[in-house]
Amino acid sequence: MARYQQFRASNRIFQRVINTLRKRERKKFGLIWHWQGSGKTYTMAFSAWKLFHCPETEKPSIFVMVDRRDLEEQIEKDFSFIEVPIDKVRSIKELIEILKWGKEGKRGIFLVTIEKFSPKEFLQLEKEREVIEIERENVIVLADEVHRTQYGKFATLMRCVFKNAFIFGFTGTPLSKIERNTFQKFCPEGELYLDRYSMLDALKDGFTIPLSYQARLLNISTELLNICRRYDQNTFMFGTTLKQESYLGYDCRALGRLPQFWRTVVFQFKRALVMRNTRRGEEYTFQINNNGKHDQHIILYLMSGGRSQVSLYVFPTFVTLNDVRSLSPNLLQRTFFVDVTDIPPRLVDNRSHQVLVYPSHRIGVVKSERKEIKLIPFEEILKSIAERRVGVTIKELLGNLKGKELEGAKIKSTRPRFTFQIFPSEYRR
Repeated sequence: MARYQQFRASNRIFQRVINTLRKRERKKFGLIWHWQGSGKTYTMAFSAWKLFHCPETEKPSIFVMVDRRDLEEQIEKDFSFIEVPIDKVRSIKELIEILKWGKEGKRGIFLVTIEKFSPKEFLQLEKEREVIEIERENVIVLADEVHRTQYGKFATLMRCVFKNAFIFGFTGTPLSKIERNTFQKFCPEGELYLDRYSMLDALKDGFTIPLSYQARLLNISTELLNICRRYDQNTFMFGTTLKQESYLGYDCRALGRLPQFWRTVVFQFKRALVMRNTRRGEEYTFQINNNGKHDQHIILYLMSGGRSQVSLYVFPTFVTLNDVRSLSPNLLQRTFFVDVTDIPPRLVDNRSHQVLVYPSHRIGVVKSERKEIKLIPFEEILKSIAERRVGVTIKELLGNLKGKELEGAKIKSTRPRFTFQIFPSEYRR
């Protein structure tokens, strides 16, 4: 038995075809805007069956059109389940034979992927002086997922072949863009849709399950900020993107507007690429200088002025979202910091460099240099924050950015993102 939206939409499709054939109206298109879970396949099946068996349509040709093989299999199965016969078109050659059948095309209900309307094969027919155009009106196209299938060369050719066909589009998510507008393709003037079954309708009927989302801040930078506020309640954090300006390669206007005696720490957050078990225990692979221009590391080093605990890499030792969920709200317990000054500043070349992190030993290794570096645990960073030992004044940091060394580095970066932790009140000199 049809659900009410299937019954309603099928009847509206049927009535539009009949009214046009009776010359009561001239509308040959229609949009069936039905949300996921509405049973669009069965709506097409009911429509096809009713139209095919109506005497006034005089045994039409009905093409159910999809764009993927899995949809093709689903529709074939669903039509068979309710005993609506449908012939699957298996090749372009078979489609051409159906279209050429008796000069007016074969009658029946056919299942075809839109890609079979291939311009290459049809152009070859034109060269052989065989132009395929079906001009009779009792051709009906029921096209599925039209928000993604009706804008290219296949759809254009299909509409050229079926010159006077009725074309009905089915989708749960119509587009309204300049280059792709589902409403323009399927809606007669003054009509927004032929039938609609909305998400709210589906929720009310219980065919779409409501999804409740509660934001959880599984964010290391947020947790770090909250910890820092224990020692300076006015602490704040912001990120900035490098922009090439003259030789500096850095847009320091945001920092320049802040009081120059405030102190700051620069963080570069990294993501573990992979984890594997080794003789040393868990090994996490991180990558530096991976921004495309390969000068990220030298900028961090020069910002620090060669002083420790000013510029820090942040290496969280988890890979998947499930890891994050299982560790929350203690993400910082599995997060390690690496002082940029512990890594050779010369690592600026045409390749990325891997840092292997071994949490159980609290050491890291710069793979290309075979150099061990110290992993600084969160507790140690916290102690440095509490004792006011981290960072430099904003004035000093800007001075480092404008130094001759940075000019000599020929900075090319335009995109890398740094995060500045700003300590406004408690760190006055």
